[in-house]
Amino acid sequence: MSIPPADPAVDSPHPLIGEPRRPGGWLGIVAAWTVILIVVVLMAATRGGGGTPASPAEAMVPSDDPVAAALLTIQGRYALGVSRLASSSGGPISPDELFQQVASAVPTGPPQVRMRMAILAAELVGPDRGLRVLEELREAVTELDEDRGPTGFTLGETDQRLLAALTGHFAALAGERPGTLDADDHVLLSDELGWWGRVATVLDAPEAERAAVLSAATRAAWVVLGAFVLVGVAGLAGVALLIAAIVGVSTGRLRLAGSLDPGRRARHGVLVEVFAVWIVLFLALQIMGGLAAGAANAGPAGMLGAAFAAFMLSLVALEWRRVRGLDGAEFVALAGLGRGRGVIREIGAGFVGYAATLPLLAVGLVGTLLLALAAGLAGGAGAGTEPVEALLPSNGPAHPIVGEIGRSGLVTLMVLLTGAVAAPIVEEIFFRGCLYPHLRHGAARLGPVVAVGLGAVVSAFIFAVIHPQGLIAVPALMSLAIGFALVREWRGSVIAPVVMHAINNGAVLSLLVLLLA
Repeated sequence: MSIPPADPAVDSPHPLIGEPRRPGGWLGIVAAWTVILIVVVLMAATRGGGGTPASPAEAMVPSDDPVAAALLTIQGRYALGVSRLASSSGGPISPDELFQQVASAVPTGPPQVRMRMAILAAELVGPDRGLRVLEELREAVTELDEDRGPTGFTLGETDQRLLAALTGHFAALAGERPGTLDADDHVLLSDELGWWGRVATVLDAPEAERAAVLSAATRAAWVVLGAFVLVGVAGLAGVALLIAAIVGVSTGRLRLAGSLDPGRRARHGVLVEVFAVWIVLFLALQIMGGLAAGAANAGPAGMLGAAFAAFMLSLVALEWRRVRGLDGAEFVALAGLGRGRGVIREIGAGFVGYAATLPLLAVGLVGTLLLALAAGLAGGAGAGTEPVEALLPSNGPAHPIVGEIGRSGLVTLMVLLTGAVAAPIVEEIFFRGCLYPHLRHGAARLGPVVAVGLGAVVSAFIFAVIHPQGLIAVPALMSLAIGFALVREWRGSVIAPVVMHAINNGAVLSLLVLLLA
């Protein structure tokens, strides 16, 4: 891709600013990086999670948590599905071990998450185990009242009714007392606990009725197993592609489209200014959109619509290049916003690049798992914690959008449009189109390997930190972003990274839709 020479006759005067200024300049770069670092530090601080409440009066525990409930549904359905498939085929598997795996992965949560866990225990292991989980919830609440005094935390009326209905139902199934669920209990469980409530109502039902409810679990097991096979095959192909790329670059057979001309560093300073304007504008639009949707009681669909609008409206930040006097054609070339080597070829390169990124993603996922283990979010979190902390959700590196999937057809559609269309387009334009080439060209005198590596890693870190999955997800998100940057370097265009980003988000969200339907 050729970069047009600097033209003193740049774009026409900006309608608001007037005559454009001279492109680039260290003052603009320093100001842009100051803004970026402030945003990153603030986002990292908010992503780290909270600690013990400052006072008992702040120990308020929500009744339910959509993200924790969704994660439990995914893992619980898979465990139930595997158990049913193994039972039908006569395979050796322990339901108790399956329950322990889910319990270690989703160990804590608000009362209604704990109740869903009790239903899973009753279905997999037996009603006695379900009663034990409910008793642990009851003891945690009692301990709060006795040890901390009036904290403001009590089970609400609905939670008390749910707890009483489940306790009586499990006790009756265990033969400890007579009784059964009445019609009101059926409605209560289904309305408040969703699919898990229906599972509870069919614990003692005929097999045909149970199979109709538990078919979602069987489907989940097949979906997960199929996804593992598909990812495994694609991962093996990715390893071969990654090795081929390394060999091709080292021997000079693989031509890179990116330019490392340090003489154009000043103009690349405009790219980081555009990125800084975007990140502030995007966050402001998100906050304002969320407040507006909340004030209008727009619900999940409205909140997601506001997020989609924030993504698309934030593209106005590209206008900053005109304010700084950078010619449009040159900006397109520097930011990789052109057609590359042809749109069709770039789209194909996106599929190839994503497969080659899967080995990097595997390494990142290992890093995230190690951080989760170190933080106590896996393998026994919650043990030995204070009572309030034991009831708080422990979602791990999950995006809040997970809790919205499956609420309705419109909400699911908005999730897919926001996550698999808007986010890939906008984030790739600014992260791999503006931030990455600025970093890469700024380090050009250090040599191509260092320049590309530094640009990819630093831009990937910023990309990962501002995402709402939390700091534990940083290694996994960074591995993806590094792959996007390397393909951006290979192709000289953001089209392929946009495709890679869309494939990743679309595949993950589609899988979640299938698992949570």
